[in-house]
Amino acid sequence: MDYYFISNYSYHSPANRKCAEMQEYAKQWEHTLLNGQIALDAFWREIQNKASELDDKYPRTKKLAFSNDIDNRVIRCLLKHDGCNSDLDKTVFNLTINKVKRLYHFSENNQLIP
Repeated sequence: MDYYFISNYSYHSPANRKCAEMQEYAKQWEHTLLNGQIALDAFWREIQNKASELDDKYPRTKKLAFSNDIDNRVIRCLLKHDGCNSDLDKTVFNLTINKVKRLYHFSENNQLIP
């Protein structure tokens, strides 16, 4: 079974109330252990659902978008600029998801569980 650990929460000054709420929501997930691929997928869906909820709550603001680097497991939340110039996108937060290499459980013979 694979485990994943959410770490390295970083954020930028919120552009508006929507960004502040999204940052507050994402911050609660820092230092969380996810039990398997299904939990990782469910977590990703929850983050996307929260963004959609905030987009609906604040319809006059720019939409929240995500840049998800699957290989490095980095989730980047952005305020997406209309148009093709991605230099104008504003970062809301970043989360890193690390695959746990091994678990340690104390026992008399001190074995690592793969």
